[in-house]
Amino acid sequence: MIKMQLTGATDTGGWHWDGCRWISGRSWIEPFTHPAIEHVMVTTPESGQSCLIVREAASGRQPVTKIRRVMSDPGYRREVEEADAWPLQAVRVEMAAGHGVRITCGERGVAPLYLHPTGGQLNVSWDLLDLDPETDDLDAREVAAMLAYRSRYSTATVFRTIR
Repeated sequence: MIKMQLTGATDTGGWHWDGCRWISGRSWIEPFTHPAIEHVMVTTPESGQSCLIVREAASGRQPVTKIRRVMSDPGYRREVEEADAWPLQAVRVEMAAGHGVRITCGERGVAPLYLHPTGGQLNVSWDLLDLDPETDDLDAREVAAMLAYRSRYSTATVFRTIR
């Protein structure tokens, strides 16, 4: 449900919506565009945290698409906890200044996304081919398992550098 490229620190101004994606410095996050999907960017200047929530829209609830909410730390935590309790599918990307990125999805926190860290940046997509994999990076064991219709449920993919 998202494509993303995180490169270095985010801008001091935080994340802004350009009509297609959320941008901060050279980093960007692009939610999948569909009428049944909505997203909101929640930030807190107090602790420098940001969280993008991309979720299935629920009927009877106010949509939140393409807005940015700046709030206090307690409000931020409440918003993230509410995202955890969302009754439908949701992807959450949490970022904190000077720290790593946490991506979770769905009921058990498993993100159906491919991750490719390279050259100081993290590229993420729900479509493996968006990450431009190299054919010489094939993992023989995973390819053999796939060809034998014995795919394993793991973080491994047919490419060694993509998880």
